Amino acid sequence: MTESLPLLPDFEKMLFDRIEDLRGRIHKAHSPIYNETVMIEIQTLQWVLSQIDRPKQ
Repeated sequence: MTESLPLLPDFEKMLFDRIEDLRGRIHKAHSPIYNETVMIEIQTLQWVLSQIDRPKQ
């Protein structure tokens, strides 16, 4: 399992980049349903990041 640890920073950067891309897609001219779907995806990715950053117990 220690072999996969160097990939974590790359994975975190990929998640951060995806979140920023999704934030750029939200616009008041879009339908509320579309914006809500994008927000759900953002919240899900933020949750994944919080699980990565969480100290092991």
